[in-house]
Amino acid sequence: MAASYKKLWKLLIDKDMKKKDLEELAGISHYTISEIVGEMITDNETKAKAFSKWLIDVMKLSMATARGYSSAINTATPYAQEFCGLTGSIYDIDDVEILETLLEQMMADNRFAEINYQSHNRFRGAFDRYLQFSKAKNLGQVDTIYETKNPEDSFNRIEEFVREADVDGITASILSSKTGKSIWLVNKYLREQAYAIEIPNGIYVHADNVIDLFENKADIQKIIENQFDKFCGYTNDEVLMDAATISLGMFLNDNCIDTPAKFYGIVRYLFGKASKMYYFAGDKHIWKLFMTIRLYSSFQNTLKIG
Repeated sequence: MAASYKKLWKLLIDKDMKKKDLEELAGISHYTISEIVGEMITDNETKAKAFSKWLIDVMKLSMATARGYSSAINTATPYAQEFCGLTGSIYDIDDVEILETLLEQMMADNRFAEINYQSHNRFRGAFDRYLQFSKAKNLGQVDTIYETKNPEDSFNRIEEFVREADVDGITASILSSKTGKSIWLVNKYLREQAYAIEIPNGIYVHADNVIDLFENKADIQKIIENQFDKFCGYTNDEVLMDAATISLGMFLNDNCIDTPAKFYGIVRYLFGKASKMYYFAGDKHIWKLFMTIRLYSSFQNTLKIG
């Protein structure tokens, strides 16, 4: 009967040991360790595609969300390799118990928890979905929907509706009709939510649906600062869109950002909603904060002189 090393791999994770630690303690070669781990390896690319397909076909998530969750597993893999002793990809682990132990260990790590927080809980969401997928796969029930939808339209379902709308977004008016809440209440609620990107004209996009949003934050900031240098601490949606078309073409194309208003909403989300680095006004204008303070002081002095 063939030996199973799955419990040994789980023990390595529990003890926070890496492969090289086991090699040194047991006096065995790297080649032998690779063979031990090999029994848990599956076709990585096939598994990733199956996961994405399950998210779209079974869980009824948008293509952008499925793509985001699938890529999150790949993004988390180097961290698991460096700090958790993982061999290969997270997709390579075919044992649900071992997978669950690894993912829980990563989420308990303060460094990774901070990465997850900065990504608006993207990795936690991806891990939960992937565990759900893996358990369903083991039970031969990958085609079964495990979520029971709440029949009541309420604020609890707003995030679900926004997420399902993909990068096109959904209007406050439609959300109002879906939930039975007034447009005013819907707007008030969403403006308090960390995931909600508000596009001018009352459209909301889920931050998780925007591909490489935070990866492009620094480049977007460079564009803004360049505009501030040219226009004395001021810019607007059309000027920003023109500049972004030149240097961020792939980001704009991947996320169907084809209007200045949509790009303005994303910029306001990145630098106004959370960080409050700049001053946004009229769904169009952006000022550097020191400029607004200077203008206000100048106005006050003018009033005193008058």
